Amino acid sequence: MVNWNIWKGCCEFNEFCANCKVIKKGLTKFDVQIDDFDLPIHTKGIGELELKYPSYTIFNVCPLSDFFLENTDASREKYWNIIRLRHDCLFVICTKRVERLAERMPKEPLSNVAIVLSVSTQKELDYALAQEIPQSIKHLWVSVTPMKEEVSLAKLSNAKVDNISRIEYVYSGGDLFGETVTDFAWHSALAQECRDREIGYTFQSTGTLFKIGEKVYTIPKDKQSEQATKANINVSKEVPIKELEGTPLVKGGFIWRVINNILVPLDENTREIKYDLLNQTQSIINYGKF
Repeated sequence: MVNWNIWKGCCEFNEFCANCKVIKKGLTKFDVQIDDFDLPIHTKGIGELELKYPSYTIFNVCPLSDFFLENTDASREKYWNIIRLRHDCLFVICTKRVERLAERMPKEPLSNVAIVLSVSTQKELDYALAQEIPQSIKHLWVSVTPMKEEVSLAKLSNAKVDNISRIEYVYSGGDLFGETVTDFAWHSALAQECRDREIGYTFQSTGTLFKIGEKVYTIPKDKQSEQATKANINVSKEVPIKELEGTPLVKGGFIWRVINNILVPLDENTREIKYDLLNQTQSIINYGKF
């Protein structure tokens, strides 16, 4: 995954900012990253384009900020145009400002964009899924990172039913900074909810302070993702046989198929979508022209 840092930092705060990684990193000064503005197309000169990154690249948009900040409204359209141009790549946009999606998303569907609702608590998830989320968003994901408490899809009180049904992928992780103990039981319960609802799920990271049963472990940073994978609670989605017809693309020991406009890896035997691979550098994404 390639970080596309169009801008860094944030100068707009709300009640949910306490859990934001941008604030944790001390990036409270807003900074426009001029050098990165054309990263997906890498302009060579007037009238010329040089594609620095090939097809199927996954771009993580504004990982150290929020793509929907108010003071970026005037310049956002040019970035949408770059995203439109690179229809052959996936753009993952994580945001806490869900209430701004209705007016700031393009009216036409962009199949190469995944909007990720970033939450850390039950209240944040409830708030996010109660907002108007445009139908033009084709891929709606939820990130519960860092998970500050048990977060449940079943305990939502104000969420719109349609918004819940549109979620296709959830991932969660612990607190990298070690300020909060994350309980394995929380992640395991969320994984089971996703399994029951046929939603893809990935346990990404244990965080620094990781509780199993009554014991709290301190996990080194370089082992947190590894230990999360070993927990073996990730959830994939089985693909109907009719969608496997035709000549398969085999790469890296997996069968790759277009599902909902995303070319995803399937387990050869179980025909399950391996959602966790979408977060890895070598994942293949292919939307085709829309």
